[in-house]
Amino acid sequence: QLQVMYTNLQESHRQYFDPTNFCKANKDYDGQPTDVSMQMDCDEFFNMLCQKVEDGLKKTPHEKLLNDIWCGNLCSQLICQSCKTNSEREEAFFTVSLDLKGKQSITEALEFYVEGELLTGGNAYFCEKCDKKVDAIMRRCLKTLPSTLILHMKRFEFNFDTMRKLKLNDYCEFP
Repeated sequence: QLQVMYTNLQESHRQYFDPTNFCKANKDYDGQPTDVSMQMDCDEFFNMLCQKVEDGLKKTPHEKLLNDIWCGNLCSQLICQSCKTNSEREEAFFTVSLDLKGKQSITEALEFYVEGELLTGGNAYFCEKCDKKVDAIMRRCLKTLPSTLILHMKRFEFNFDTMRKLKLNDYCEFP
């Protein structure tokens, strides 16, 4: 059904596709069809769908298809402010989740994503070279981009007063 849906989206002259059959065929972790009346985080749904597709492609000539299209590499860095030692950890990603609250554009949200945060005081970083807790910058860098970059725009925030999710309706410009 996924193939049928993508083929229709790519080849049809219609401006829509009825995903009813896809929703019936797509099963959740409990083996139940997609419940269209239940709202699910799009990033969570996308990752679950990618996992299913990856599992289905194992031991086929197309095993690396999703990696070839959507997978990039993220580098998490910790930079000691005393000795400038840089500790790095690389990981693969399919989506980049951007905080949109208070941002005027996707560009601003991306800049915030890679900006970094100063770890200090109770949050200080233990530097092995300095052999003590030190101030450090923790940041993320997009090391390699996929051929198709998927941006997950976080448009919901949790309100602790009402204990509910609120949708952000702020304007956000994108190129």
